[in-house]
Formats: sequence, C-alpha cells, structure tokens
Amino acid sequence: MSNHELDAAGIDDPDLRAAFRTSGRILRRQRRGEQHARYLFPAAKRPHLDACWGVLAHLTDIADGFEHSPAVRALRLDEWQVAFSCALDGVPDLTETSSSTTDQRADTALAEAFVHFLHTWKVPADSVPAFLAGQRRALWVEEFRTRAELDDYLTAVALPPALWLNALLETISPEADYLCSEAARAFRLIDFLWDIRADLDAGRLHLPEESLRQFGIDRERLHYEVGSGRASKAVRRLMRYEIDCARNHLDIGSAWPDTLHATSRTFAQTEVRRRYRMLEHLERAECEFFADPGMERKRLALNTIGAALVAVTKAQVINHRNGRGRMLSLTCLSEAVRERGKR
Repeated sequence: MSNHELDAAGIDDPDLRAAFRTSGRILRRQRRGEQHARYLFPAAKRPHLDACWGVLAHLTDIADGFEHSPAVRALRLDEWQVAFSCALDGVPDLTETSSSTTDQRADTALAEAFVHFLHTWKVPADSVPAFLAGQRRALWVEEFRTRAELDDYLTAVALPPALWLNALLETISPEADYLCSEAARAFRLIDFLWDIRADLDAGRLHLPEESLRQFGIDRERLHYEVGSGRASKAVRRLMRYEIDCARNHLDIGSAWPDTLHATSRTFAQTEVRRRYRMLEHLERAECEFFADPGMERKRLALNTIGAALVAVTKAQVINHRNGRGRMLSLTCLSEAVRERGKR
C-alpha cells in the first residue's frame, strides 16, 4: 500500500495508516494471486479494499485452519470480535488471549482499519457480529441435508461480505444489493464445485445431500469418484445439475455491474466473466478436472492473464476520465497481473 493511496483516501493519522498497511500486508501474504484486482479500483479506494479483503482473508484462514479443532477456531473468532468491538468503541483491547502477541497485534490492526472502512462507507456495524456468528456455526457443519440449509449458510456467511464490498463499489440502483447477492451466491457455489475434491478430503461437502440422493449417489461414492477423476454417469449428471444451479444465480447476477458507479463496473464485470469461465472449464473437462485440480487451476489462471491485463488497463482509463486516479505504468500493471499466474 503506497503513500499515494493512503493520501488519496484521506487517511492521515499515523496509527491508522499503520493499521491499513498491516491489512495490506496480510492480504498480500494470504491472497497474493488476487493483487491485480486492486488496480481495478481508484487509488482512493484501494486502502479500504485492503481493509475489507484483509479482514475476510484473516477470518477465512482462521475458520479453515483445520490443524486446529472447531473449538480453538471459534475461540480465535471470539478474540477477533473482541478486537473489533474495542476498535468500534475506540478503546484499547486489554484482554488476555490464547493467541500470540503477533496475532493479537494483527487482530487489532485489522479491526481498526476495518472499522474505518465501515464508517467511511456507511456499512452497518451490526452486520459484523451476525457474520461472525454464521462463521462460528459453520465450523461444526460438514454437510447440508437440503438446498434450503445450504442457502441459509450462504445467507449467513457469503452475503454480508458481498454487501460490504457493494457499499465500496457505490451503487446507483435500488436493485444493486439484490443482484450483488445473486452474484455472490453464484460465486460461492462455483467455488464449492471448483474445490469439491479438497473439501471432501477435509471432511466437508458443500452440496446438498438431497441432490446426491436424486442421482443415486452417496458421499463415499462421490469422494471416491471425484478423487480418482474417473466419474460415473451418475456423478457427471450430478455435477451438470449443480453447474446449472450455479449458472441460474450467475445469469441473474450478471446484471449487477450495471447497477454500480462507472469506476466499479470493470471490477464487477471481470468477476462475473471469470466465474463464467470457471463454469465453462468445469463443463469442458467434466470430472476429469478433479484428477489434478491444481494443474487445472493454473491453466485457467494462465488463460486469463491477458484478460486481466486488459481489464486493469480499462479500469485505469475509466478512473482517470472520472477524475479518480492517475494512470499507472504498463510495467506496474504487468507485474500485478503476473502474480495471478503464480497461484
């Protein structure tokens, strides 16, 4: 995070600037392959983007830290919520925690930057405890019996962060939050399909059990066939059905970019197009994709580098025309986008 970005965002307080820099470092460390997306935003918004995404990356890594028990992960979420509450009230966090001093400092810095983000973009602070409550419940969830249960999970865990980001994107339509929610549901469902092998290996399944029964499949059979990359017709039909469910949400959410400020549309359009490419990749490779998902992810990333560079350049032009940023050098843009291919 540069001084120019912090200055453009009007963040002058030295301690707050340090907190935002910490958010940026955590985001780079945990989500290095997504750094090019920052340059789809005007400079003044990038620190706030780092604050929002940094918190989400931090909390996701806590929730997905399978080396720890659900109880330990729930405690870490509790500790971060204490840091958030203290930052919200403007008082120091003096509580003793189970985490290291380094983790506690990170919690505090992330919370302070995130609270500034919430206040700046008028995001209701009470949405954060509700989101954390959903994260805690999800720690003990390994499967979903029905699609309604899966939808409840998405509502609790996926939608609040999407609506936080939507505030930063500056909506211009009353339909913006609804369309953002549909896009967010689609994004998460596609990610579930993309990560199904890793999730099953970790003891989780983000597909409804009722869908498996519909195609005469049980969880053990799905795990075996996905793991081998040699799926039966029944599993292929199941995957096509789930792909269609995700696409239905994505087709509705594809109108989301049109409800945003001009300087935010390129980002939203890029995200929607990327998910369509992921669906196309899953359909084309069918279940052979899961034989070597790491290689398939790298292929997709390499195939989208050109599109990402075009998107970043387009966003820079739009931001410049709207008086919200200066043009970056081609070298800077190329380096940011190149990180995407290293994931």
